[in-house]
Amino acid sequence: MAYSRSIGFHIRIEDNYTDVAKYGQMLGVPIIQCFLMPKEPKRYLYPNGTDRRSWLDIKKHQFSHVYAHSSYWVVPAIGKKISSKISHAYLKKEITIAKKLEIGTIVIH
Repeated sequence: MAYSRSIGFHIRIEDNYTDVAKYGQMLGVPIIQCFLMPKEPKRYLYPNGTDRRSWLDIKKHQFSHVYAHSSYWVVPAIGKKISSKISHAYLKKEITIAKKLEIGTIVIH
């Protein structure tokens, strides 16, 4: 069985998705994985029209695969009822953003 290996990078988002794509483009990698929530402050970044168009253009021409990495607030198997509701609410937000950015896979752990 032959394996093809590719290297990608896990890139943290800071201000917008276009900067994430440009950083991956600068690195010359075919695969990136990015968070949908910046480290600080703890809020989601919803892409505006310009950011989304730029992201999609770079994504289309640069990357063979793009993955979203869920925030560490998403814990689907958590046992506490309140925490579980919060976790699911965060996951719904991440799915919404991933769809807007045409990212088909979200890594959750």
